[in-house]
Amino acid sequence: MTVTPARWVLAPLGQFLSAIETGKSFQCEERPPNSTEVGVAKVSAVSWGEYDENESKTCLEPERINPDLYVQAGDFLFSRANTIDLVGACVIARQVSKRVMLSDKLLRFRTQCLNPHWLLYFLRSEAGRRQIEDLSSGNQLSMRNIAQARVREIVMPIPPLPEQARAAEKIRTLETRSRRAREALDEVPGLLEKLRQSILAAAFRGDLTRDWRAKNPDVEPAEKLLQRIRTERRKKWEESELARLTAKGKPPTDDRWKAKYVEPECSNLDDPAMLPPGWQWTSVQSLGFIESGQTPEGIAEYSGAASRDVPWFRVGDMNSPENHTMMLRAEIWLSHQDIKSFGLSVRPAGAIIFPKRGGAIATNKKRRLERNSTYDLNIMGVIPVPSVAEYLWQWFQSIDLATLNTGTTVPQINHGDIAPLPVPLPPENELVQIVARVDASLAQVRSISTAVTTTREDLAGIDKAILSKTFRGELVHQDQADEPASVMLARLKATAAESPSLLPCQTQAPRPQGLNAPAYRAQRIAPHPCHPLDWP
Repeated sequence: MTVTPARWVLAPLGQFLSAIETGKSFQCEERPPNSTEVGVAKVSAVSWGEYDENESKTCLEPERINPDLYVQAGDFLFSRANTIDLVGACVIARQVSKRVMLSDKLLRFRTQCLNPHWLLYFLRSEAGRRQIEDLSSGNQLSMRNIAQARVREIVMPIPPLPEQARAAEKIRTLETRSRRAREALDEVPGLLEKLRQSILAAAFRGDLTRDWRAKNPDVEPAEKLLQRIRTERRKKWEESELARLTAKGKPPTDDRWKAKYVEPECSNLDDPAMLPPGWQWTSVQSLGFIESGQTPEGIAEYSGAASRDVPWFRVGDMNSPENHTMMLRAEIWLSHQDIKSFGLSVRPAGAIIFPKRGGAIATNKKRRLERNSTYDLNIMGVIPVPSVAEYLWQWFQSIDLATLNTGTTVPQINHGDIAPLPVPLPPENELVQIVARVDASLAQVRSISTAVTTTREDLAGIDKAILSKTFRGELVHQDQADEPASVMLARLKATAAESPSLLPCQTQAPRPQGLNAPAYRAQRIAPHPCHPLDWP
């Protein structure tokens, strides 16, 4: 057990509360009030670090409006009911412009001989959170509740009042620096995405390899590469078609089936003058095959099946953190016999997939298959010719799927939207350079992104460490001229004993007047004996 400084005491919060006030349950409309209406605060108004008066509902019972319940600037608000992580969330209301009443799920603390900011930081510390969670009751997975009597039992380290103020001021200063750092970090992902798109745009304009071209002027033009790609594409089609016919029990006896192959068109492409020398425009369909997925009836019943042969991906699987770039995790796996029974086509590893229907198009998710896989009808896939697979994947990352949407009420991308898209094709040697340089540049972008995430985690750790130091008495100096907290606590108890009609450390002051006057519904607080607690 860490020993608190000599001039501190450990005491229940209840001995430093002159009152706990709570609101009521009102009939409300689910919207914030306007300037002429009165609202009721929701628990979300205090859940995220700052008081948010817009997280409120509009009261529909004017006869029950009570100005004593209005939240005022400086109020200490505490959520008595919420999830396990948010029960006991607390704020000091700094900005108040609306008439918003307390709800029955919010408490307002009136403190005495206790700096409100010291209380705020303690209740947010690991030691404070641990007690709040332990003292709350209810379903662990849903709503938790902490009763007022339990709130008073929370044990706190209490330094002299001047030291409370010094520590609170120091924490505010450090919090400001931490907040500015987080705000700066918040801007980085957007900047990195712009950098990423700039790298890709430069790659497919030829800017990324301009220096390479200057040193290698006599390379084979892209037209020669495109001829080899066409040959490769036809070969892949023939292999796939022969396998399909054989699987159906109709193996061909001659070569007439090969005449069914359709050479992709490359008409209506962009101006060749826009490309560097030696480059050529081609189309997505010239560099691969475009295949929609399949959703046979009854396949959803295979969720959780033991087979791990072939995954069947749904659009929702793209949201899994494990499937950030490569599709690794699926809820539904099928055996090879299942694949045959359903009549599914298996797509090869490396295929590029993306949503083709609904709002998922706007998320602009593009993924690659890590292994041979199947996918549902709401997914479209592009199976690249192997020699340009990496290049086409990089190019796909540079396009915005939302601009291809041809749907009206329901967004949709069709085969005809993807097939003719123009792709700038460089000479083969330059293509290799582009793939390598883009990979290296995007790896640096990912490295910066990882560093940002790590820094954000470090900041959270620093914030916790600051609070831990604070409540061990290590953040600010201890002044021997400060009145010891034990003397202050003894005076509180003596005052309570001598004037049972008054709360400790209170005097008979006139009740504030006016619409915004708070209610002082004093509650007699029984003294609690101090007891030890392990502090972080």
